[in-house]
Amino acid sequence: MPFATLQMYKIIVVLFLIGIVCLMIGSGIATVPYQTSLICVASLFIFFLGFLNINVVVGIFILAMLLSPEATVGTVPGRDITIRIEDVVIILLTFIWMGQTAINKNLRLFSPTLLNRTIGLYCTVFILFTARGMIAAKVEPLKGTFYVLKYLEYFVIYFLAANIITSKKQMKIFIAIFLLTFTIVNVYAAMQIGGEAGRVSAPFEIAAGRAGEPNTLGGYQVLLLGITLGLFLYARSFGLKIFLGGLAVFTLWPFIHTYSRSSYMAIIPMYLSFIIFSKKSR
Repeated sequence: MPFATLQMYKIIVVLFLIGIVCLMIGSGIATVPYQTSLICVASLFIFFLGFLNINVVVGIFILAMLLSPEATVGTVPGRDITIRIEDVVIILLTFIWMGQTAINKNLRLFSPTLLNRTIGLYCTVFILFTARGMIAAKVEPLKGTFYVLKYLEYFVIYFLAANIITSKKQMKIFIAIFLLTFTIVNVYAAMQIGGEAGRVSAPFEIAAGRAGEPNTLGGYQVLLLGITLGLFLYARSFGLKIFLGGLAVFTLWPFIHTYSRSSYMAIIPMYLSFIIFSKKSR
C-alpha cells in the first residue's frame, strides 16, 4: 500500500475516533446540569493553564474559595453532594504539582515543615475513627467518606502552599488577591443584612438558591480578619493601614449578622494569639 494512502487511512481513523468522542461528550453534556458542564470545561482550561503558570491557578483558587458557583452531583441521606470550582481547582493543582515534581527532580511533593508530623497524626486519628464508626454502623459510609475527603482537602492546600510559594513577591500577590476576595465577600454579605433570610451567608450558597450555612462565612471572616489585623499591625504605609483598618472594622458588621456562635467563639483565641505573639516579637 502506498505511503500516502496509508497516511490518509490513519487520518480517517483518527477523525472517526475524534467524532465518536465528541458524540459521547455531547450526549453526556445533554444529560447533566449546565453547571456541571461549565465546571468540566473550566477544569480543562485551568489544568492546561496550570502547566504554563501555576501561580495564576493559585490566584483563581483564592478567588474561588467563596465566589465560585456550585452544582449538585448527588445526594446522601440528610444532604446533597455538591461540587464547586474550588474543589475542582484543588484536585487540578494537586495533579499539576505532581506532574511538575515528576518532570523536575528538584521539586518535592511534601516540603519538610514543623507541622508535618502533627498533620499526619491528626489525619490518622480521624480516618481511623471514621472507619470505626462505619464498621459499627454509626456513620453512613458515603457521608463519612466525603467528610474525610473534605478534611484532607485542607491539608492538601497547606502542602500545596508550602511547595508553590517560594518568594515574597508571590506572597504579596496572593495576599492582595485574598484581600480583594475578602472585600467582595464582605460587601456581598452586607447587602444581605435586613433581608428575608435573617442571617447573612456566603455568595456561592445564595447563588445556588438555598438557605446556606452562615457558619461557613463566619469562619472565613474570622480567618481573614486575623490576617488583616496582622497586616495592619506591621504595615509601614499609612494608606495601607487605613485600608486594612477600615476593612477590619467593616467586616464586623456582616460578621455579627451571621449569628454564628462558633465563629463568635473563634474570635477569642484569634485575639489572644495577637497578644501572645506580639509579646514574643518584642
